[in-house]
Amino acid sequence: MSAQRERRQVVRFAFYKLDNAWRRLSAERQASSKLEFGETIERFAGHLLLRPYGLVGIRGDCDFLLWQVAEDLDSLVALQTALNRTDLGGYLTLPYSYLAMTLRASRPGW
Repeated sequence: MSAQRERRQVVRFAFYKLDNAWRRLSAERQASSKLEFGETIERFAGHLLLRPYGLVGIRGDCDFLLWQVAEDLDSLVALQTALNRTDLGGYLTLPYSYLAMTLRASRPGW
């Protein structure tokens, strides 16, 4: 029997808080900021598992959660760097960020 190396995944739960200053921007600027942020997430969705969850009305200290699963830590760093470079990223803080390493899920498509 050959020893197979178990594949691990890096999992991150990133909780974001939007600065109130962003809400005072023009509707056009808000729309373009959201579009740019969404396009950035879509660029990474091909090689990361990404799931957003809205937390408005659920938590007072966070507005949304971005659940991230990757094969390596560098992918998560690249995603966060790209998000920080967006217009919306300049208005976000990261009150909580939880990182873990797990065995690869056996579900298809993960």
